[in-house]
Amino acid sequence: QGFRIKLDIYGYLSFSLCSMGSGASQPELLLGPPNAEVALKPEDNMPLSNKEEQLAMKREEEKQQKEEVCSATPIERDSSRDIGKKKKKKKKKKKKEKLKHVMLSGRFTQDKRILYMSNVEHELQQKGLRTFMVKATAGESFGEQTAHGLANAAVMVAFCSTTYGEKTGVGYETYQELKYVHEHSSECALIPCKMSPLYPPCPPDDAGQNLCKLVFSPSLVYVDGLEEKHDTPVYIPSGELANKIYEAIEKSGRLKEVHVDGGVLEQLAELTA
Repeated sequence: QGFRIKLDIYGYLSFSLCSMGSGASQPELLLGPPNAEVALKPEDNMPLSNKEEQLAMKREEEKQQKEEVCSATPIERDSSRDIGKKKKKKKKKKKKEKLKHVMLSGRFTQDKRILYMSNVEHELQQKGLRTFMVKATAGESFGEQTAHGLANAAVMVAFCSTTYGEKTGVGYETYQELKYVHEHSSECALIPCKMSPLYPPCPPDDAGQNLCKLVFSPSLVYVDGLEEKHDTPVYIPSGELANKIYEAIEKSGRLKEVHVDGGVLEQLAELTA
């Protein structure tokens, strides 16, 4: 006799005994899972056991829950995931405050005056002040530099030559700079430097003259940048003028705004108060 094993479509093993060469065989013995009925094969519509029904119902519930989560709005979906989790507070980035500077304003009509103003700027920088002076080269814009200089100026030093404040129609000129500072006096202090025997300045146009008379009033104290040599007025040394400007800025109460160590100066002022 032989021994035959086969696997049916339901995954059950069937064993059968057969005789060798006789063609007679014993009835097949079906072996199924534990507690399975041996005599009958399960039909497609056979009812499931209670346990299987419970498992099926549980899977159906899980499926429905997944569908509900997937169909929820992004906010609802996020909130369901965040249950039991501490929400992280977003830190607000502090906006960096723009540093203020001392703007040097003057008419760039003479190379000698431009050089002198540059020397004064250097001396002020040596004293720890942040300064700004328009230095447009090829491909750069005077307008953009002037706008930046005015917008971030806590002090403007006006180098008052005879024609300072002239309205030439260029757009970005000492007339516009003087007008801006006058209209924003609470934001920017004006320190005039007398660089010509004629003071206040007297530009050739009416608009410039009227503005200079309005702004450079007798009550506005100026810094004298001249001295006489052989009966001829000349510029005082740039270092000396820088010292006078520094003192004027300190008196205006704007020193800590334009000094690189403004915080240290503020603490010293509180200690000595």
